[in-house]
Amino acid sequence: MMDVYFKKPDSKLLSDYIEGFYLLMNEKEDSGFSYHTFPNNFQMVTFLLNGTASREGNLIQVMPSDHQISAYFINHFTSPMKIEYFGKVKELTIYFKPLGLHQFVSHFENYEQFENFTLFHDFESGIRNILSSENPGESLSELENYFANRFVLKKIDLITNLVKEIEYLDIESLSLKYNISRQYINNLFHRYLGKSPRDFKRIQRFIQSAKSKEISLTHKGLDASFYDQSHFSKEIRTLTGYQPKLFFKNIHFMTSNPWMLA
Repeated sequence: MMDVYFKKPDSKLLSDYIEGFYLLMNEKEDSGFSYHTFPNNFQMVTFLLNGTASREGNLIQVMPSDHQISAYFINHFTSPMKIEYFGKVKELTIYFKPLGLHQFVSHFENYEQFENFTLFHDFESGIRNILSSENPGESLSELENYFANRFVLKKIDLITNLVKEIEYLDIESLSLKYNISRQYINNLFHRYLGKSPRDFKRIQRFIQSAKSKEISLTHKGLDASFYDQSHFSKEIRTLTGYQPKLFFKNIHFMTSNPWMLA
């Protein structure tokens, strides 16, 4: 079993753009570990120390390698993702909130990239120093400082408003409100989020249902603004591979990060 540490930003500024940081550590050469993560609207950047990762479909495998620092990017998936680890590994991952990544990079539109991801031109030396620390809490605090020093506020008001309002308005209503075409809205979502407005909205509803404190499935669906019970059940099955009752009964949250599930 790996050691897993999760930390939300202490900085109020960063907390508007970053959901949290987590550190995974396994010191045993001959052990393995795996977990599932489910669709979400975060943009995830992962750094590995002396490790490498490969992705085939919805399976990611991580194993030791001679690479000192490797960086990976995961943005959009609409069915469960399984992550498997083999041997000794040390990993840092940053969960950026929707649009949050754009406050730290100047230009980024390659949302299909997984391997050889370059967030900053000098990230290798900085991340190597952070991962070299033996103290998990110190590593996560240093990681927060690292990103705080690279924050540059950008005004992206239109897409910010669209992201907020698509949870309760349809694309046609947004098109009329902002006097822009539906195609332009679609292009903005793909440009800034790497996914369609439809996928963003359905995943956001799923997230809300997972966060809901309601016990009954009917009330969970209503909390998340699903049209009816049938629509709710169909979307949960599509996004998780489980019947809703089974999914909500059996998911086990490994950390306060709600998307890392055993």
